[in-house]
Amino acid sequence: MKPAIPFNFLLLIIAAVPVFPECDHPESLFESKSCMYEEFVSLNKQVDISYKAALKSLVVQAESKQNLEKAKLKLISAQKTWRIFRDQDCAVYSALYFGNNNAGQNELQCQIDRTKQRINELNEFK
Repeated sequence: MKPAIPFNFLLLIIAAVPVFPECDHPESLFESKSCMYEEFVSLNKQVDISYKAALKSLVVQAESKQNLEKAKLKLISAQKTWRIFRDQDCAVYSALYFGNNNAGQNELQCQIDRTKQRINELNEFK
């Protein structure tokens, strides 16, 4: 008697189901890094939202159109420079622990911390 569902089909279904780490209690270094990366991606989206809101809030704060344009250019430049600074500053941790399993994790934690800090700074423009 043939099985109702072919075995190969079951394997295909099982392989297609994504495995998400349990971020409240990661059980491995891989799960921990995956969770940190998800947080970092989420924070990068948040920092972009805060940056756009800060640019919009300059309109209300500027005393003149000329001041507004100068302030916008400065904030745009500062944000680009901040991203470079964050990544270079945090790369120090990767270099310090090169070859260690935690090197990437330490760098990513630094990037998470710096991004949270930047979100707070950008939110002060409101």
